[in-house]
Amino acid sequence: MRISRVSVSCSNCGASFETEIRVSASSGDFGLDGKPDNADFLPVIYDCPECGYAGYKIDGDKPKIPEAFAVNRDDPYDKYERALVLATTDDVRNHLLMEYTWQLEFDGKTAEALSVRERAVSQMERSLSIRPVIELAFIYIDFLRQLGRFDEAEETLNSISPIVTADADKRPKFYQLLLFLQRLIKDRDKAPHMISEV
Repeated sequence: MRISRVSVSCSNCGASFETEIRVSASSGDFGLDGKPDNADFLPVIYDCPECGYAGYKIDGDKPKIPEAFAVNRDDPYDKYERALVLATTDDVRNHLLMEYTWQLEFDGKTAEALSVRERAVSQMERSLSIRPVIELAFIYIDFLRQLGRFDEAEETLNSISPIVTADADKRPKFYQLLLFLQRLIKDRDKAPHMISEV
């Protein structure tokens, strides 16, 4: 991993500040829930030290900051909470909650990670009800599985099974993932598993 220090300007308050960014990072494998095998691969959340604006981008159009927006500098994970408040799309909310979960897991904060994992599941349910995307459905299923919510995971897996099975020739990796998840759910296995195991 290569890190560089850059000067950026906050689109909300205009403050300039230096921050570290990753110039390059790699992940050799990913979990079935999308989690990279190392924390260095997680995207940077920019965090303005002046106003507390936080997100994947710090520049661009001025964001709409709600009146109740609060900053808690004593909490090292507060930038995720602020970025979630400011997120404008379901896709961004999904990614933030997934990455928030994984960061907590990398840091050994098991109870906190489980709580955020539950929030991620609720957010993904909203997204999938509006736009059912197979890739997100697989991640959602594995989030449920790791929470021990096997019946819901199985129900969702069964709902996408006809689509994935019909497309098995074109997307064999999805079909293999479907079979692997079926086995894990049947065995009531809630341990993390990697894509390389499929």
